[in-house]
Amino acid sequence: MATRLKTLNSKRNPWTNLVDFLRRVNAARRSEILLYNKRLSLLSRIAKTINSEARVKKILRLILKGAVNLTNSNAGVIFFKKNQKLRAIESYGIKMVKKDLIIRPWRGIVGHVLKTKKFYLCNNTDKDRFFVAWGSGKRAHSELAVPIIIDRGVVGVLIVSSRDYDKYKKIDEIVLKDLSENASIAIKNAKTNQILEERVRRVLASKMQFVADVSHELRTPLTVIRGNIELLQRKKNQIPKEDREAMQDVVEETKNVSHKLENLINLIHEDARPEKIQIKLFEFSKMIMEVLVIMRRLAREKRIKVIIKNNPKIKFLGDREKIKEMFLNILTNAVKYNQYQGSVILKVEIKKSRVEVEVVDTGIGIARADLPFIFDRFYRAKEIERYKKRAGSGIGLSVSRFIARAHGGEIKVVSKVGSGTKFIVILPFLDS
Repeated sequence: MATRLKTLNSKRNPWTNLVDFLRRVNAARRSEILLYNKRLSLLSRIAKTINSEARVKKILRLILKGAVNLTNSNAGVIFFKKNQKLRAIESYGIKMVKKDLIIRPWRGIVGHVLKTKKFYLCNNTDKDRFFVAWGSGKRAHSELAVPIIIDRGVVGVLIVSSRDYDKYKKIDEIVLKDLSENASIAIKNAKTNQILEERVRRVLASKMQFVADVSHELRTPLTVIRGNIELLQRKKNQIPKEDREAMQDVVEETKNVSHKLENLINLIHEDARPEKIQIKLFEFSKMIMEVLVIMRRLAREKRIKVIIKNNPKIKFLGDREKIKEMFLNILTNAVKYNQYQGSVILKVEIKKSRVEVEVVDTGIGIARADLPFIFDRFYRAKEIERYKKRAGSGIGLSVSRFIARAHGGEIKVVSKVGSGTKFIVILPFLDS
């Protein structure tokens, strides 16, 4: 019983004594039940917290603090396997004799639990044959230790201590056992997540390195192509007009691809900064019209109408080539993933101190689940799998967002599968 019952009065009626006894027993049981429910509620909150944590060290810290609070102990230590050795990782309310203390399977209560894989309760350390003091300060007279088991192996031991004799009861063992089981699940999940994250990181790193290497290799041939075409253009009097126009298109596209490669390399190595943006004053409407000319040429095959509804003449302060590339990326997607005889509508508006450009298409749309990730490098939405022949690299939108943010702007997107997509490019209006 949690509370000691008083001695019955021999002078009173036996039935009265019995009623009083039963009343006290019920009160004691109610007290124990209330205490148990309170601890279960606290245990539930601790379990929820540790299962939402991804870092093993933070989980261990939360487990230790929770164990001390659950058992109303004075101190606690958590030992965890590191490099195949059980070490003192975290302590609470006690100063360890030795930092990063290594435990052997035969040393102390912790070593006994490690060897037997069973709980151990000691309410009088003066007479306990396994007891060993782990920390300095006042001596512990009661200790309760539980193993943390994952895949049938002990990966850690949690021990709490009190300066009182006969401190721990069956209820303390039960709640600590439940906490240990929750800890095992949380630690296993955290380790699994760490392994998966590391694998994903390695795959992305190798993929990015491959793209960076290819980008570097393409720089030289593009430079040669552009140089030779420009050399031929000097003999314009000897070249027919149609050929001169075709050659100019080649030069422009070569410039465009070169800019894309440069941005891609910067994006992969994450060393691009706003200061690399070449700020100049230019005609925004003229740049938009150049994008439209290229897009209309691209849209002919699928008979897609590329329409501009509004294009006010404004002078904009920014990097003309990069902003042009951003709109080329967005409109290329609008054409590429559009339906046959669909449409792409472009609208430019000036709102207070910003320019807003809307690009609305009648394409396949983007699923709601994919929307938060479409600007991530190499991410490809599931709907695009239906258009494998037109699949891109998955970096166009990432580059576009980088360009927008480098100019202090942002890109928003609204979409629904089967109902098309609307991109809104917002740029600060840096007029002269």
